[in-house]
Amino acid sequence: MVFEGCTPNLVKFNTLIDLYVKTGQWQEAMGVLDTLQEHGIQPEVRTYNTIITACNKSSRPEEGLAIHERMVRAGVKPTATTYTALISAYGKQGKVAQAMGIFADMVARGCERNVITYSSLISAYGKQGKVAQAMGIFADMVARGCERNVITYSSLISAAEKAGRADLALQLFERMHQEGCRPNVVTYNSLIAACAHSAHWEDAERCFQQMAAQGCTPDGITFSALITAFERGGQWRRALGAYGQMTAQVGIQH
Repeated sequence: MVFEGCTPNLVKFNTLIDLYVKTGQWQEAMGVLDTLQEHGIQPEVRTYNTIITACNKSSRPEEGLAIHERMVRAGVKPTATTYTALISAYGKQGKVAQAMGIFADMVARGCERNVITYSSLISAYGKQGKVAQAMGIFADMVARGCERNVITYSSLISAAEKAGRADLALQLFERMHQEGCRPNVVTYNSLIAACAHSAHWEDAERCFQQMAAQGCTPDGITFSALITAFERGGQWRRALGAYGQMTAQVGIQH
């Protein structure tokens, strides 16, 4: 890849990488990185960060980790953006220990942590049902005055759901409401599923009704969790009613 009629330089290569990333072409972006080095041009931290982030968004975290290794070998120092992208990459692979190692290094280097950093760690722990560890990260986040968002709370509620802690899921949802953080369908799905696991059908129904009142459209996952909650609570008529509502809703046929 060469800029026809132009002398290639880092700015031009970065521009091309940005273009590929914005159009979801992460493989092409990596190809540009190879070409850049073939021209004897040393990539900067922004170049690496852009590609690592692109790999994560394209569900290719392993490629992002490989790019980081190249970055380290090249002697390029990571930034907060690098660390956050790596934590997300390890989290998606379920490698929580590695994600925490990156976080510890980030802290040691004095890099500023943000809502994305913390939420990525919480999500990583949550996927493994390690709710105590997820809450520990959340406590640190609160202590540092870091803003919480819908992803933070949705990840925590999901962690509580996987750990069978409907009580904690409901507490977190209430705190989310108090902080003025608006839940989305992912939040409600995890919350209703948490209630279903504990056969708290009344809470599941209340959450579903609140979801509708707030104009949040349920999906197949929502109805599946609600029906499960009714079944486990012995509420067969309600389960059938929810099934009928599900099949009548546009786009949900199963």
